[in-house]
Amino acid sequence: MYRAVHESTGQMVALKVTQVEHPDQLASMRAEVAALRRLRHNGVVQILNDGVDHSPRMGGPNP
Repeated sequence: MYRAVHESTGQMVALKVTQVEHPDQLASMRAEVAALRRLRHNGVVQILNDGVDHSPRMGGPNP
């Protein structure tokens, strides 16, 4: 997790970055995001945006 600034709003946000080894993991993460997007609770962060970066990473496998 990282602290970041949302480019469009300037709002402080939490940025979650993960690396998946298998397509099933990506499907699971998308399901988690979909579920969290529906929740409204003071103890649960609001999902503002999600996406996938397909660029190669240093030190890791290329998907």
